[in-house]
Amino acid sequence: CIPGFALYFQPSMLGFLDVPSYSMRWWAEIGLCSLLFIAVECMYALTLLVKPGYVVKENSDEQDGKHCRTCKLGRPKRAHHCSVCGRCVLRMDHHCPFTNCCVGLNNHGFFFLWVVGVWLGSGYGSGISFPAFRRCIWTGYLYGIDKLSASQLEKCVEMGKR
Repeated sequence: CIPGFALYFQPSMLGFLDVPSYSMRWWAEIGLCSLLFIAVECMYALTLLVKPGYVVKENSDEQDGKHCRTCKLGRPKRAHHCSVCGRCVLRMDHHCPFTNCCVGLNNHGFFFLWVVGVWLGSGYGSGISFPAFRRCIWTGYLYGIDKLSASQLEKCVEMGKR
């Protein structure tokens, strides 16, 4: 997960914004980048570390004769058996392949915030890289490399090395 977010939140991408180094906007971008990265990684860790809420004998409640055939426990409403984990989960949403854990009663909020953070990070990374993409690919490729200034051409070459 960390290498993927390093791509989106990479502070060196700020070099393509034509923002003077160490200006107020540069520090604001670095701060936003760092804050978003830390928040997303914390939500990811909490999604993994907080158990989703399993059905055990103490909280098993057989309503309307419903019970899990595999666990042999009474199944409360909205509880489902996860075939991957092999346990019944309270208010199970799904088993997430990205976290390799069930999303249930206790970790659903952390999972939702993690997904929102990934979405915001993807938008942020796209917003930072789109002007460079437009300048290097659109202008350079479609209209000819001679339409780029020397500094723009140098930044395009530098971006191609990454």
